Amino acid sequence: MIVHRFNKSELGRYQLRKAGLKERIMAQLVDGIILGAVGGLIFFLFSQGRLYSIWVSPMFPQFILEFSTPYSPGPFDFLWGGAYFSYTLPYGKTMYFGYPAPLLWIIYAIYYTYFTTRFGQTPGKMIKGLVVLTEEQSFPSPFISFKRWVGYLVSFLPLGLGFWWMEKSTSKQCWHDHFTRTAVYYFED
Repeated sequence: MIVHRFNKSELGRYQLRKAGLKERIMAQLVDGIILGAVGGLIFFLFSQGRLYSIWVSPMFPQFILEFSTPYSPGPFDFLWGGAYFSYTLPYGKTMYFGYPAPLLWIIYAIYYTYFTTRFGQTPGKMIKGLVVLTEEQSFPSPFISFKRWVGYLVSFLPLGLGFWWMEKSTSKQCWHDHFTRTAVYYFED
């Protein structure tokens, strides 16, 4: 089975073990691919086909942009991602990086908050057979799920130290798990 949905009403039949960093990273990559496709579609549609993107980050909306025709963002394009900065590589190629736009931040926040609250799993976690549970073994509330997503950013900022922390932690929790009193489990029937 490709998708492993966790049924919280049958909690007693599952064998739970704390998920490792590798499993969690793979789930994040799947979520990032989904969000990258959504973000890329937004860039393409709002720019009327002149701007397209290459996905960069699974946890926050950062994209490398390419232009099919010359493109100058308008004053309100920042709201959906039309603003960018450029960097010229030593061999002459110029890369354009889209500023994380308000619309994309909202989409990312809704995605992680909704799926974690409703199912205890994002689609990436469903594919890897992982579930997020509180200390009381229930799904996080919308507030806790949103706080957990914000915690991703805190865990990521110091070179991902908040994620690597789980490898040294006896509780196998990242910083955002500690902040929200949640844990990610691998579950089996």
